[in-house]
Amino acid sequence: MDEIPQLRIRTEFSFRQAFGPIPEVAASLAEMKIPAAGIVDGGTWGHVRWAKECGKVGVKPLFGTEITVTQADGRRPTAWALAAESTKAFYKFSTAVRVKDVDVPAIFAASKDVIRFSGAALSDPECFSHIDLNPASPLQQRAALKLHKSTGRPLVVTSDNAFPMMKHYGAFMAIIARERVTPQHILPREELRRALKVLDDETFAVAARNTIAVAERCATSLPIAPLIKVEGDLRALAEEGKQRRLALGHLAQWTQEYEDRFQRELTTIEEKGFESYFIVVADLIRYAKTQLLVGPGRGSSAGSIVCYCLGITDIDSVEHKLIFERFIDVTRGGWKFNKAFEGLLDEIR
Repeated sequence: MDEIPQLRIRTEFSFRQAFGPIPEVAASLAEMKIPAAGIVDGGTWGHVRWAKECGKVGVKPLFGTEITVTQADGRRPTAWALAAESTKAFYKFSTAVRVKDVDVPAIFAASKDVIRFSGAALSDPECFSHIDLNPASPLQQRAALKLHKSTGRPLVVTSDNAFPMMKHYGAFMAIIARERVTPQHILPREELRRALKVLDDETFAVAARNTIAVAERCATSLPIAPLIKVEGDLRALAEEGKQRRLALGHLAQWTQEYEDRFQRELTTIEEKGFESYFIVVADLIRYAKTQLLVGPGRGSSAGSIVCYCLGITDIDSVEHKLIFERFIDVTRGGWKFNKAFEGLLDEIR
């Protein structure tokens, strides 16, 4: 019998709650022939990596999050949600529910364009679209079944994993050391059926079909932001900046070493299609310096003489023998470049 999707998977991004490097989790899902799986850590930090790693092994990635819902008696159970057709709506939801002191059930109730699950935290049917059963607690299973009968909301079945497979148990115990009598790994269909004794065969079969239907509705890809494009001539701006540095005495002289480095950097930036990023960030820094104190720059961006000429940094990379290729290298993607600019922007926030 075919495996059913795993809608609720925790990874290494469930900090101090679960063990599971995303490549290892994805490989485990593929080994179990799971067709689709949703990442539901207490945040969305792992979503991009999840999409990449699941794509490599042929598992459809789904995107979700768990949310703690503080109860009147002080308990802190979780509910959870998955992105439906609109990832934009989901990410607005996931941001809203994490605002300090916000009314989480009210946001769940208002978020009709997100697939919402009661978890162990919600009982008002306005707040959720589905009721989930997992093997963590027989008592909670009975409560979920009772809630299903009283509200008519459809059941789905999930694992309650703290690590991917039993072979990862030792690593989990070494890091977190939380034993439990109920299963803590991802359960394929037959194991899940045996673990959910509260369900008869017919009810389990219906819940399994509901689980498949949810996975079919979920978004399975993330939007990709295009490279920004703005008006402007980066070479002209950099040349103006060079002349300004010379006029102010920041540069004693413009030697051939400087010129070679300057031209090489500009060519690399153009080859990567990053001209607009430099123009925008230079404009932001220029404005920020009229409003507040801005640092000299940090990270690998300090290795760029173009950044120095544009006023993005105040460090002469040639004088200090800093390497531009730590910032941008034509043989690599833009991750290092983006992280460096994030550091620059942190200084003016």
